[in-house]
Amino acid sequence: MYAHLQAMRHWWRDTPSSVRWVAGVCLPLGTLAVALGIYGDSHRWWNDRAFLTNLTSGLTSLLFGVPTALFVLSSLGAAQAQARD
Repeated sequence: MYAHLQAMRHWWRDTPSSVRWVAGVCLPLGTLAVALGIYGDSHRWWNDRAFLTNLTSGLTSLLFGVPTALFVLSSLGAAQAQARD
C-alpha cells in the first residue's frame, strides 16, 4: 500500500502545476455542487425548474470533467514525450 501512495505522490508531482491548480479549484467546487444538488433535491428546490436543474447538473459535470480530461491529456502528453526520447 505504501508503494501505491508513493507512486501517486510521484505522479502528482509530475503533473503540471496548472493542472494541479485547476484540480484544486474544480474538484472541491464540484463536491460542493453535488452536496448542494442533493440538499436542494431533498428540499424540492428543483421542482418546476427544469432549466435550472439542467444548468446546475451541467456545471457540476464540468467541474469534475475538466480536471479529469486535463489529467488524462497531461499523462498522454508525458507518455508521448517519453516515447519520443
